[in-house]
Amino acid sequence: MIAKGCGLVARDTVSIAERGSYRVGTGEVDVRADVAHAVTGTRLYAPDDPLVVPKPVGDTRIDVTNESTLAATRRLGGDVACLVFASARNPGGGFLNGAQAQEESVARGSALYPCLLAASDFYAHHRAHPELTYSDRV
Repeated sequence: MIAKGCGLVARDTVSIAERGSYRVGTGEVDVRADVAHAVTGTRLYAPDDPLVVPKPVGDTRIDVTNESTLAATRRLGGDVACLVFASARNPGGGFLNGAQAQEESVARGSALYPCLLAASDFYAHHRAHPELTYSDRV
């Protein structure tokens, strides 16, 4: 039952990202620009791509907490980076089917899925190479 409910929420999240808005009470929340910005900002880095190391702009802080990834990002606010353990072959892992690991939780509660779809070469590479070895393609 939980998986079925999570799958329904996942499909609703995908629909919101595609539509660019959702209803809250009697109002409409427009997320179109935010989703578009996230998707167009998505980058796939291949192993041979040169990496430009940005100049540090402040102190880095690493937090390890007992809360969901999205709860931590909301609590921290601002520019936050999260390490997400993810599927190399399926965008969002199994979130559309109600799976409940970290990637699925983030995909279910954000616009991660359309961003992952924008990096389809990542998934094509890993589907074509089914061995379970590490890849530094991110």
